[in-house]
Amino acid sequence: MGVVLRLMVLLVAASCLLAGCASSRLNKSGDKLAGKQEPKPDKVLWPALPDQPRFRFAGILRAASDFVQESDNVQLMRKLTGQAASNDRPVISKPTGIAVRSGLVYVAEPAAKAVTVFDLARRKLFRFGTREPNDLKRPQAIAVDREGLVYVLDSVLRKVMVFDGIGLFQRAIDLSEGYTNPVSVAVSPDGTTLYVVDRGDLASNDHKLVAYGADGKEKFRLGPRGPEQGKFNIPLAATVADDNTLYVADTGNFRVQAFDGAGRFKFEFGKLGVEPGNFSRPRSIAVDPGGNIYVGDAGFSNVQIFNPKGDLLMPLGGLNRDPGPGNYALLAGIAVDEGGRLYINDHYFKKIEVFLPLSEDEGRELVAGQ
Repeated sequence: MGVVLRLMVLLVAASCLLAGCASSRLNKSGDKLAGKQEPKPDKVLWPALPDQPRFRFAGILRAASDFVQESDNVQLMRKLTGQAASNDRPVISKPTGIAVRSGLVYVAEPAAKAVTVFDLARRKLFRFGTREPNDLKRPQAIAVDREGLVYVLDSVLRKVMVFDGIGLFQRAIDLSEGYTNPVSVAVSPDGTTLYVVDRGDLASNDHKLVAYGADGKEKFRLGPRGPEQGKFNIPLAATVADDNTLYVADTGNFRVQAFDGAGRFKFEFGKLGVEPGNFSRPRSIAVDPGGNIYVGDAGFSNVQIFNPKGDLLMPLGGLNRDPGPGNYALLAGIAVDEGGRLYINDHYFKKIEVFLPLSEDEGRELVAGQ
């Protein structure tokens, strides 16, 4: 085979690779697929057509290359030379918490002893929490307030470490006394109230949530263990809506409890079962700008979405060992940003999937155009 012919074959092969083998990736705003190959239509929209869809799959965050795109020329030369992408190595392994604000995706990673940040707007990836004397040992959970302050619960330090948006240490809240097994953290939008969830253990009744003011002093606590209103059985997560309603994933009671900003009980929803709207192992929880409640269930491997009254709107995703959109095997943290984008972390596939909300008009147009 002549030199010219061999080069043409290589160019065709490289073009095929570029056109057909790219993974689904986010553009700089995180708003749509940036890869060349998109999933099948029935795996992009939720619910799938002919029902009116409410969400569209946008892409995956796993490495810097998932939101920083190489030019076509760079990709072509890399394929021809056999070089691997310099930014294609996964940077997340088994993150336990995720929070999003202003295009910054904060991921708590115990194995890395750090917080990994996907800066979608600036197309950068960085980590913080690695500098002594305020370095992290095992970041377990994470939350962010409206001003961009980041609250990291470290289960080894037994502290909530507070950083600014780029990782500069601000202060710490000591949890060394009075806690059995702190596992999650939430913060009011204005940053005036911090909530720490203590899941306790099977041998004790110390299952609680403690609220702290901006001065670090305790405001109130809820618990202990029990099935009654205001009590918990292995609570695993909490979140706060814009109206300061506090939602707690009361895992062992198979429900979500809602409280006002002073800790007064408002309502609850959910029960043990296999039907939509029931729970198996509610593990994570988030709220969107409209007040809708998202509950990640590790037993069902899905996210169920409820309105502000606790009525089921729809489920998204499910248990599947095929690494496609909406397929989960070890669903962990979830988050919703101020634009309504949904972020779902799965340990098994080591991925964070991003979904865009669709307006009523967008959903109806998709139904009309099928």
